[in-house]
Amino acid sequence: MHSVFFKGSLLAIISSFCFATLAIFAKIGYLKGYNTNTLLFYRFLFGTIIFLLYILIKDRNILKISKQNLLLCFIVGFVLYGLQATFFFLSVKLIGASMTSFILYMYPFTVTILAAIVYKNRIDKISVFALIIIGLGILFIFYDVINFNIPLINVSMGILAMLTFTCYLLTVQKVLTKLNYYTFTFYVLLFALFFYMVFGFNDIGTIAIKDLPFLFLLGLIPTSLGIILLYKAIQLIGSSYVSIFSSIEPFATLLISFMLFKEKIGLFQFIGGILLVFGIILPNSYRIIYERKVKRVYC
Repeated sequence: MHSVFFKGSLLAIISSFCFATLAIFAKIGYLKGYNTNTLLFYRFLFGTIIFLLYILIKDRNILKISKQNLLLCFIVGFVLYGLQATFFFLSVKLIGASMTSFILYMYPFTVTILAAIVYKNRIDKISVFALIIIGLGILFIFYDVINFNIPLINVSMGILAMLTFTCYLLTVQKVLTKLNYYTFTFYVLLFALFFYMVFGFNDIGTIAIKDLPFLFLLGLIPTSLGIILLYKAIQLIGSSYVSIFSSIEPFATLLISFMLFKEKIGLFQFIGGILLVFGIILPNSYRIIYERKVKRVYC
């Protein structure tokens, strides 16, 4: 039991670091002179190929999908994921990796509120307390946005990335009741690739041969590998534990961006980030403790 938990925890942490590198890859790609569409086209091209190879080795039946579910994957991948990735990369370009990561991590606030409105989900007391903490974190972060005189149009890209990610998660919440994780992910990646083939085709620039390893790693580390490790971790220790360990992601981005680019971060932004992460950890920790108590009663 302990070895399974350790393995699941380790996979969740490694997965978080994989996802944390996405903003770093975006920043490096911009420094290399590539535009948004070029970076994202090759991200999803290599990501889709790698994920397909993984599925072919694991189980080819994973590729089977009904027409109805294929349509759902099209909506999620082509519309929501395609837009979210664009807004995220533009935000990194305009306001930096660490600020973008912290803004994206405001999503538990919007997901909880919209899930209550759209799906009539009940918000319990612990969730209300968590929302208040996350709300305070948001205020701290935006205090630094004002303090640093960051143009609102630049920050809006991060907000749009967070809002489209919220819509993505709310849709996924319903879709994944009918679909295998791996089936869903493959087709979402494939349709996200189609998004850039359609809307970014005329804007996809030529690439230097020496940059192919970089673009391959963009498709591997923060895309395919991060997703595969995340699913493995969920299978081993469950989503509540995984969400707790995954909350290190914005701080991993902060650490890497500081080491590589010497990105500045304000005190209030840092405090806000801690509050956001605490707001995410709190309800999941409470849920785990509650489930353990229930098991003791019935065992």
